[in-house]
Amino acid sequence: MEQSSENLSTKDFANLKSTIDEAAIVSIADKHGVITYVNKKFCASSKYSREELIGQNHRIINSKFHPKEFFAKMWKTISSGHPWEGEIRNQAKDGSY
Repeated sequence: MEQSSENLSTKDFANLKSTIDEAAIVSIADKHGVITYVNKKFCASSKYSREELIGQNHRIINSKFHPKEFFAKMWKTISSGHPWEGEIRNQAKDGSY
């Protein structure tokens, strides 16, 4: 039995999401910086549960290591619709980096 292109597309998307979630720390925030999604790797690295993070601002993990200009540039990139890629020194729930 042949699958429809819609089902195949859904399956491909699920596979892509799974691959990204295994390879990267991922979070999604709304235009106000409120966290709407985090993957398992984000939770593992931050030591916060998904429930503790969803609805919070990313400031919850701010280590105060980076200057304000770093975040201004990052948010400008994201808000213009471009993907941002880089490294951030966050502080986990237990105080570790």
